[in-house]
Amino acid sequence: MMKIFNFEFVKRIGFYISLASVVTLIAAALSYAAGFTGVLLEYYASNVMTIALIGIAAFFLMLIIDITSNLAPLALWVVSFVSLLAYVSNIYMYFTGIFYNGISAEAFKLIDPAVMTSTVLFIISFIAGNVAMYFNHSTDEEV
Repeated sequence: MMKIFNFEFVKRIGFYISLASVVTLIAAALSYAAGFTGVLLEYYASNVMTIALIGIAAFFLMLIIDITSNLAPLALWVVSFVSLLAYVSNIYMYFTGIFYNGISAEAFKLIDPAVMTSTVLFIISFIAGNVAMYFNHSTDEEV
């Protein structure tokens, strides 16, 4: 009988790095959804949240299916990259307005904390997803 689900896998370092990427992606999406109100509402679009949440669900589904568990970190990295690109697509005009007169300390002071928080979290999630691709996530051997 062929094994389909891989629930009893030994967790390795790659799994924990992927989990960190998932947590930061959720935090970035929530920061984006909660922080972009008022004046920032024109830079909000639900596509970032949708991509992130569907991708996280797909990552966990791929992780428990034995055939696709090796591709789950790649899928997580792709999802974090696509959600970062969707985020940048939504807010690039905000940064264009902030840095219109050049990059200066005064321009950095004008950046809204919600924008800075979500930008940093999306970048950390992207980097953690990239690093997680190069480590083992699970193995069938007992450690």
